[in-house]
Amino acid sequence: PRCSDAARADSAACLKWTLVLPPWCSVVHWYNEDAGRGLPWRSFFRVQASEAVIEFEEYVRRIGAPSVDYLVLPFRGGSNGKIDGFSWAPSAGLQSCKGPAEAGGQVLPQQSARGVVFSGYCDAELRASELKCLSVPRPSALALSEALATLGGGVRSVVLKHLDALGLHEPHGALGRQHHQVLRPAKAWRLLGDTFINETLGVLPYLGVHLRRNEYVLGRASTTPTAAAAAAKINFMLKELGLEQVFVATDGRQEFKDVLRANVRAPLYYFAPDDGAEVPDHQGHEDVAVLRILAMSQHFIGSEFSAYSAAVSRERLRLKAPAA
Repeated sequence: PRCSDAARADSAACLKWTLVLPPWCSVVHWYNEDAGRGLPWRSFFRVQASEAVIEFEEYVRRIGAPSVDYLVLPFRGGSNGKIDGFSWAPSAGLQSCKGPAEAGGQVLPQQSARGVVFSGYCDAELRASELKCLSVPRPSALALSEALATLGGGVRSVVLKHLDALGLHEPHGALGRQHHQVLRPAKAWRLLGDTFINETLGVLPYLGVHLRRNEYVLGRASTTPTAAAAAAKINFMLKELGLEQVFVATDGRQEFKDVLRANVRAPLYYFAPDDGAEVPDHQGHEDVAVLRILAMSQHFIGSEFSAYSAAVSRERLRLKAPAA
């Protein structure tokens, strides 16, 4: 709700924001051509929200141009006057945004006489009339809502850039669990996952495993198992659970996959053509189909700190699947 505590008694002064979903453009791990063109959320999910939610293309159609009043950089305020090595003025609410000191150490977007230009990783640009920094006293959705209430009635559209700086979207956090019901896998990718389950896994119980590799090998070496160690864990769980097959999703290299398959003492399947998968052209669509397969497993083992593993766990809760 776009209102302060003082304004809540006056329903006319308490207006609600409409959430605009930005397009999915270039995303880490999605190595697709023309990624900058972007895809709408409905390409991946069925969005079922009780609040007003629209796609970015619908917003542009209504407004008449890809533009907003303010581009706001929220950051967590504090009392020590320091954020990431930068000094800042510890006053709450909107502030001028002239450099890293006022932006909590964040890199500022391009500015010109015509306003602020922001494109993220998309080809198209979004133009804002003004750039502001927003000091939020504590990392919570309520604190952010109260801070936004200070914008004033004349501001009708706002882009929140670097919202992750507030740490509200922790993979295993309360907000993720609370709002996961809003996003359902799009029908096409849910059916694609079900087809793999029916034809390759034979509708028989299976162990689902998500093994993150890539930058985890360097950044989280102590908690990222080798292929041999992962195989030993999978073999133990298969015997413990009385399961006779396993589905593995991993971004590991082919050599890692080959060693893993050679050391697991049960049929092991990847979402690959050789294992009967009809792989979509877009990596994001494949990820949603694989999420469905993992979520439908009899038992699931994920990777620590992985947002994708957390999403699988939340989807399993929604489906009331057996506890991982």
